Amino acid sequence: PEGAVGLGDTGETFVEDGVDKSPIRGAEGGGGLSDDESFKMPDYAEALYGDPACTEAGPQWVEYRQAMSVAYEIPEEDEDTKAMLAMNFLFATGMKQFKQMDKEASKCFLGVCATLYHLARHRMLVEGNYYSAVAFAKSLDRFVGSIHPTKFDAANLANTTEPHWPVSDYLVGKLMRDIARESRGMSFDENCGSPKGCVKDAKPLHGNAFHALPDDVLPRFPGAAAGDSPVGLGEAFKIYVYD
Repeated sequence: PEGAVGLGDTGETFVEDGVDKSPIRGAEGGGGLSDDESFKMPDYAEALYGDPACTEAGPQWVEYRQAMSVAYEIPEEDEDTKAMLAMNFLFATGMKQFKQMDKEASKCFLGVCATLYHLARHRMLVEGNYYSAVAFAKSLDRFVGSIHPTKFDAANLANTTEPHWPVSDYLVGKLMRDIARESRGMSFDENCGSPKGCVKDAKPLHGNAFHALPDDVLPRFPGAAAGDSPVGLGEAFKIYVYD
C-alpha cells in the first residue's frame, strides 16, 4: 500500500552480544531481510530437496545407503550394525573434520544426519558414553536445526514408501531429550569428560548438554537500564505444571 514501510526501511537497529544484526539496507535504504546473507539458501538445499537418496552423490554414498537400509530382526543387532557402518563411513569420508562434514552434507544431507544420529544414539543408549554422545549430537543438531521438521521428513519420504535413510525428526528429537535428561546435575568438569583428562588446549566442559548452570549470569538485553541487576539463569524462568 502507498506509504507503507517495510522491515529494514525504518533505520531500526538491533545489537546482540555486541554484534549489529540490523536488517541489511540497500544503497537507497530500501533493503530488508531478503538481502541478509543469513536468509540465503544453504549449500545443502539442492542435495536435500533434489537428491534425498543421494544417488548422485557418488557410489560410496549409494553403497552406504543400501547397507544402512537393511533392517535386522534383532534390535541389538540392528543398532550395533548401523553404528558400526556409520563409524566406518565417518572415517572413510574424513568427516571427523567439520569442513569435510559440511562438504559431504552438501552432497548428501540426510546421509550425514543419519550417520550422526546412529553414532550419537549408540554412544548414549548402548555404550552409555554421555560425553561422546553429546559431541555427535551437537553436530547433528547443527544440521537438523537448520531445517523445518516437516521438510526433513518430507524429503526423506520423497517418491518412496519407505524412508531413504534410517532417521526422522521424531527419532532425533527423542534422542536429544534422552541426552538432555542425562545431563541433569552436570557441572564444571576439570577432566573435560575424559578419563585421560583434557586434550591439549581444550576447555573443560561446562554445565549440561547446553553448557549451562543455574548460577550462570545471563547477558544483558540490549537497551536494559544501566542500574538493572544481572539475572542468573536459575532466576530467569518459572515452570508451572498443571495436572
